[in-house]
Amino acid sequence: MKDDVSLWKEKITNVKNITDDDFDLILPEPLRLLSPYQWTSVSVIKSISEYLKTEKVTSFVDLGSGPGKLAILLSLWNSFPVTGVEIRKELFQFADFWKKKLDIGHLKFLQRDFLNFDISLYSHVYCFNPLYEQMTGRHSIDESLPKSSMLYVQNLIRLKEKFKELKPGTKIITYYGFGGRMPSDFKRIRKIGSSSDELEVWEKLRI
Repeated sequence: MKDDVSLWKEKITNVKNITDDDFDLILPEPLRLLSPYQWTSVSVIKSISEYLKTEKVTSFVDLGSGPGKLAILLSLWNSFPVTGVEIRKELFQFADFWKKKLDIGHLKFLQRDFLNFDISLYSHVYCFNPLYEQMTGRHSIDESLPKSSMLYVQNLIRLKEKFKELKPGTKIITYYGFGGRMPSDFKRIRKIGSSSDELEVWEKLRI
């Protein structure tokens, strides 16, 4: 008889039929309540996965990976290396626990501040407006990180500088943007999926 983890893995590996509720079964209630606001939806992850199947992906990084939803599902549906970077210890530990439970060898989670993390090693970078929480109290994950408009602006500048360090040809996938205007050496090359106008792909130009 299969255990609960094996049954859950089968359910979320089924790309055609999986729903947000299926994944959210493992989330404790406080994280489940945040699901519509903080974690990328299954429909969007499916669209990203379909797009990446048309790409030569050598490495993928999720900036602010939370409980690991996007990184886990992309890893189950694809074979390229996936990294999730999350500053909160509790969220990192939760994601890493399930990564080990699911025995996904090409997935790893790191407890880091992505503003101090080298993203230039990756061919594809994902941002779901990762600085948004620093300027608002609405639907906050918790109160462990400082919030102010000044801090938001400072960190937005830092994130744009990180983007400038990326190699030409690197793709950034943004969902509801990253908080500011993309640097001039990036070109928007497409929108992904039909359910949202907010899922875009940007490519670092060869200047």
